[in-house]
Amino acid sequence: MQDEYLQRLHRFQVSFYEPTTPPAGGTEGTYSPQQDEIAARLGAVDPALAASYRQVLLDIASLRETYVGPAAEIREVLRGAVARLAPDAAVIAQQWFLGHEGRPTHAERTRYALQQNRGVVDDQILKADDILETKIGRLSRSLYERTSKALHAGTQRREAAKIVHWVEVLLDEVLPGP
Repeated sequence: MQDEYLQRLHRFQVSFYEPTTPPAGGTEGTYSPQQDEIAARLGAVDPALAASYRQVLLDIASLRETYVGPAAEIREVLRGAVARLAPDAAVIAQQWFLGHEGRPTHAERTRYALQQNRGVVDDQILKADDILETKIGRLSRSLYERTSKALHAGTQRREAAKIVHWVEVLLDEVLPGP
């Protein structure tokens, strides 16, 4: 009885999700223009992170039994990008630095990376950006925690795709470039 149910469920899943496969000979045309741009900007920071990001996109687009791997990899893309854009010494030197056990938090690193990407000088903009930077830093930390929970809960495709989308939003904010 259970085998029959599992077989029906599998047939449904296969019919519901249409896996996409990269074109023969490469992955050109597999990503949206925005994803290509993020991958290029990420590649300027660290080519390995860009490769991981592109792999996550391919994994999310394909039918898998579990999406824990892509969820873990996108979490590391975000962590790695923020760590490279916000070195310890630079974050610690900020007036707003509080840290945790003497080290910058993920939210503080994200805030620093965002500041560097914006290059703000006007006082009014600085006040507004201070609030925004704090919120984006918290969002980044919250997303990191959400991804960590997903690793233990057996992530489904929809949740993994949501996580990837939020990471893309954050990367677009902190990565140098357009």
